[in-house]
Amino acid sequence: LVVLHKPYVRDKEVFLHSAGETDDLVEVGCDVVAYPRPKIRWFYVDSQSNQPRLMKDVKTKQKDSIFSISIPGSILGKYRCEVENEYGADYSHITLSNRVGPLNFNSSTIENSSVVYNL
Repeated sequence: LVVLHKPYVRDKEVFLHSAGETDDLVEVGCDVVAYPRPKIRWFYVDSQSNQPRLMKDVKTKQKDSIFSISIPGSILGKYRCEVENEYGADYSHITLSNRVGPLNFNSSTIENSSVVYNL
């Protein structure tokens, strides 16, 4: 049985921390389930204009995997992983920071409580 379906990214928001050193490489991943195989595009989201800039375009050979790129730890900010096949699309936001602090989640709540979130 083969089930054809749109891509699904398992983690919609990811927060990573780096020391911010120029020679550090950080592995940024996008955990995807899709069939047929998805096309994956990585973007850096410019903090000034909030516009995404294409970093890498990937043709995949698998239907279910973690697709990652290595970026210098000194390039802090927001990244976006977009996945697409002929049945639909999905995406994930990854924030690379050099400071640890309170996180701001945009996830939908599980219940009517303002302190319980679907992560």
